[in-house]
Amino acid sequence: MEALKGVSEKVMKLILLGAPGAGKGSQGKILAEHYNILTLCSGDILRSRVKEKAGALGFAESMNGGQLVSDEYVMNLVMDELKKPKYENGYILDGVPRTVEQADMLERNGIKVDAVLYIDASDEVVKRRILNRRVCSCCGALHCGADLLKCGQCGGNLEKRADDTAEVIQERLNVYREKTEPLVGYYSERGLLKKFDGNQEKEKVAELMFDVLERL
Repeated sequence: MEALKGVSEKVMKLILLGAPGAGKGSQGKILAEHYNILTLCSGDILRSRVKEKAGALGFAESMNGGQLVSDEYVMNLVMDELKKPKYENGYILDGVPRTVEQADMLERNGIKVDAVLYIDASDEVVKRRILNRRVCSCCGALHCGADLLKCGQCGGNLEKRADDTAEVIQERLNVYREKTEPLVGYYSERGLLKKFDGNQEKEKVAELMFDVLERL
């Protein structure tokens, strides 16, 4: 994978778009390392609020049931985070925007991106990936394998997320189709959408992404 070697000095501001389990998290890590920029994942921010219990109890139940949190709350968190100096050289937005309303809020607040990377994966593939994934309780790294117990990066214990169940996955996919998938047309009309086959291995998807991004 020659395209994945080294660190690029190119400034990149990107959005990762796709269904839950399409591979946004994996691609976000690869892209962040290559372009030496940070990934901002709205889901991670929300889950951290749940753990801290910092006014989060009102949306914890919605998250665990596969529903989306209010646009206003999510965007306030995102806007506050993006004001930090560490994002000045670029960023990758993962899990935001999730609705056309959120995308409009980004535009109104002057949040611009170079490209929207749409990872298109089948429901069968994403369901299998989500049911088999485990998260490290220490470093947060994602691993694929229902039988894995220890993190390969830090040795921490691997856990299954509370919302990674068949019922919640289906609800999340239903919500995605209704609320988030319209963003495909939204960003296509703006000439920003780049579509990739997410049913492939993550290394192949990453190679295709780099090929497109280096031409921007």
